Amino acid sequence: MEIWWESLTVLEKTAACIAFPATLILLIQTLMQLFGLGGGAGEELDIHDGDASHIDLYDGEAGDTQDGSEPADSGLRVFTVRGYVTFFTVFGWGFLALSRSGTAQSPALVIAFILGVFALVLTGLILCWSMKLQADGTVKFSNAVGQTGRVYLSIPPSRSGPGKVNVVIQERYSECDAVTDEETAIETGSEVVVMGVTGHNMLIVRRKRLANHT
Repeated sequence: MEIWWESLTVLEKTAACIAFPATLILLIQTLMQLFGLGGGAGEELDIHDGDASHIDLYDGEAGDTQDGSEPADSGLRVFTVRGYVTFFTVFGWGFLALSRSGTAQSPALVIAFILGVFALVLTGLILCWSMKLQADGTVKFSNAVGQTGRVYLSIPPSRSGPGKVNVVIQERYSECDAVTDEETAIETGSEVVVMGVTGHNMLIVRRKRLANHT
């Protein structure tokens, strides 16, 4: 090992010093993710207002943001911690391989940089793809609009109070609070149709009208 190290040029030693720790970090990240100890597909760097002195590091797991709110999108995220680690790993080993195989150092640097950028973008694409595959488990009551349900607890008329209905939302059988604009109460066991949702995630329902047969 010592003989091999002494045979390296200054640039090759620099590349090795980049490649070894980057590979170790990448291996640790991969193992942590495999055993469920890591954050998610990657960690994202958030630079506020272009100020590089203020950088927030947080897990890039799909469905999570710093304040717990729903993320704006699951688009391409290239500049992540994992992306940078992958870049330096591929760049370092790429330059070493090219230089030791006889390629001149200047072209080797350019080719290794291109390979690193390609790995960086590929990591972002994989992250984007994996985030889109992850299902959002949050129940969105707006998805209940138009669904048919059954009254579990009688619903008072004219939104004078809530009742309860059983309805399927996102393939889940759910029990939800509900109100109605009808002037008479909707009795337990009646079929209803969800017409809307209030700001408090309470369903607005009406009786299901039976089709007239001639």
